[in-house]
Amino acid sequence: MKKRKSDENSGSGTITQNGSTVAGEGGVTVGGDVQGSVYPHSGNGDINIAEGEGAIGKQVNNYGISPEVFARYAGDLAVTDAALSSFFRVLEEQQVPRSGLDCKLREVAGHYKELLLRLETVQSEDSQVVRLKEEARQAIELGDYAKAEELQNQAEARDLQAIEEQEKITRKRRISAAETNADQAHLQRIQLRYAKASEYWQKAAALLPEDKKKKRADHLNEAGYDLHRVARYSGALPLWEQSLMIRREICDRAGEATILNNFATIAYAKGDYTAALTYLEQSLKIQREIGNRAGEGTTLGNIGALYHARCDYAIALKYLEQSLTISREIGDREGEGSTLNNISQIYKAWSDYTTALTYLEQSLTIRREISDKKGEGIALGNIGQIYEAQGDYAAALHLYEQSLTICREIDGRDEEGTALNNISQIYRVRGDSANALKYLEQSLSIYREIGNKPGEGTALNNIGQIYQTQGNYTAALPLYEQHLIICREIGNKAGEDCALNNIGNIHRVLGDYAAALAYLEQSLTIQREIRNRYGEGATLNSISLIYQLQGDYATALNYAEQSLTIQRQIGDRAGEDCALSNIGNIHRILGNYAAALAYLEQSLTIQREIRNRYGEGATLNCISQVYQPQGDYATALTYLKQSLSIHQDLGNKAGEAITSWNIGMIYEEQGDLAQAEQYISQAVEIAEAMGHPSLETWREGLERVRAKRRGA
Repeated sequence: MKKRKSDENSGSGTITQNGSTVAGEGGVTVGGDVQGSVYPHSGNGDINIAEGEGAIGKQVNNYGISPEVFARYAGDLAVTDAALSSFFRVLEEQQVPRSGLDCKLREVAGHYKELLLRLETVQSEDSQVVRLKEEARQAIELGDYAKAEELQNQAEARDLQAIEEQEKITRKRRISAAETNADQAHLQRIQLRYAKASEYWQKAAALLPEDKKKKRADHLNEAGYDLHRVARYSGALPLWEQSLMIRREICDRAGEATILNNFATIAYAKGDYTAALTYLEQSLKIQREIGNRAGEGTTLGNIGALYHARCDYAIALKYLEQSLTISREIGDREGEGSTLNNISQIYKAWSDYTTALTYLEQSLTIRREISDKKGEGIALGNIGQIYEAQGDYAAALHLYEQSLTICREIDGRDEEGTALNNISQIYRVRGDSANALKYLEQSLSIYREIGNKPGEGTALNNIGQIYQTQGNYTAALPLYEQHLIICREIGNKAGEDCALNNIGNIHRVLGDYAAALAYLEQSLTIQREIRNRYGEGATLNSISLIYQLQGDYATALNYAEQSLTIQRQIGDRAGEDCALSNIGNIHRILGNYAAALAYLEQSLTIQREIRNRYGEGATLNCISQVYQPQGDYATALTYLKQSLSIHQDLGNKAGEAITSWNIGMIYEEQGDLAQAEQYISQAVEIAEAMGHPSLETWREGLERVRAKRRGA
């Protein structure tokens, strides 16, 4: 555009807006070039705004705009004169150049109209806020933006005050709702619905206000604990991880140590003892740093339990004794009773039943003194296991029944399932399969009801053993396989190796030695991985039996000797006598009667030392088999009758039946058919009652003896 002076006007000008023309009063001249136009227009002519002495019309200090042009602006933009004046004032304050007037006027007018429209539709239930916003709208129409801003601030202040008051109410409500959900969680626990309880704990944690971090961490911990109780470890772990993050954020060291302890329980349940030990050592370090003696004692006890599971009994005992010392120092009677119980299990593993019983009786006394009914029931059950190991089944059954009564009194469903399982084992060794199954099915039902997957797996396993004892291998095998599936689902490596072992033994008795070895070797791999020395020794013994049945006595002997070495290293006297008995039988088969007798007598000595009456009866039977093939029937019968007396005392029907059969066979060899028929008849009668797998063989033997008698 060419620059023109203010006195060089000629012709009439036009102002164009959106294609329409607004008539002007001659040319409107500016003092300099206009970059762009005040209004968008059509055509190529310049659009000028009057200024200076030669301009037409009176100036009003709006960038020197004449009243006439000002009026056209107001009409075109559809705003009041006051509003338009305020627009120019804003542009002057913001030092908008003349070249940008048109664009900026339109921009400001657009915001102005949008705001007025908003203020015509105020969304508020507060009449004062509505009034203030109406007054603000009026001020805006008048161009009094400062006043409008002040009125809007007052409206905001009222809203903020209401928000603050509402937030206080909401906060109280959120806390109340969280507490209600916590109450709901406890209600579910009463009904043993632990998974549902966990859901309520999680809702409680989510409802809490942001600043209630410790409470949220506590609720998340409880939610994880309830899932842990039903072996839903994959669900419990992330909840505990969230709890741990919060505790570390707020520097809750005691809470952090607790969560680390919890992590250890999951790793322990899965058989990952290395990870469990790492967590426990971290927890122990924190407990000692913060001087939490009670927590330190608990963690030491947990480390002891871990070493016990790994069969490192001496190390386990060291930690448990430290835990016991702390419990006594701080007067923690409950912790003392629990630790005494755990120490007893070390001596039980060493087959030192006398010492084990001493600790258990101390534990029982404390639990009764402090009215710890749950602990009392556990102690009674463990004392029962000592008597069961010693073959005193009557005493064991009485104790298990006392334990069961207490569990039912306190509605301890988990403990009730354990007591029912223990009772079933007494009936099993007595050959009363019907009662054994009845108790196991009750136990299984409880574990399923409360969602205790490890307990369910154990019950299925033990039911399988009943069917296996009866020779019903097709019924036993799927139960062991269900146990295996559960263990793998929950990551229970110790249970998995047990299930694999049992499946292997089923294939062994079915004569499928290749499959049996495959399962037993898988079991052995896991046992070595988790350092289950006790299980490793037992599995090596089972593998030995496979090779023995295949006639590979050298390999069988090698595995049995490896088993014996481990049992002696870990001090497992019961396992040692089992390995000795197995080695003795291999030598007996090979005709090495002197060696066989030496090993079997060592086994018998241990059984009598540890009062393993059940094992003693079995070994006496084995010793008789050393004398029988040498023609020393009198000595063989002496051992067999000792064995029979023990089995009858114990109520061990299976042992009584086998021993009666063996006695009958010796009498048949001696030609004493009347005595042979008497003892074999006893064996058949018992086998019929309990469904013994050798029933048909024994019936054939009885018919053979009777036929001989008729022929005689």
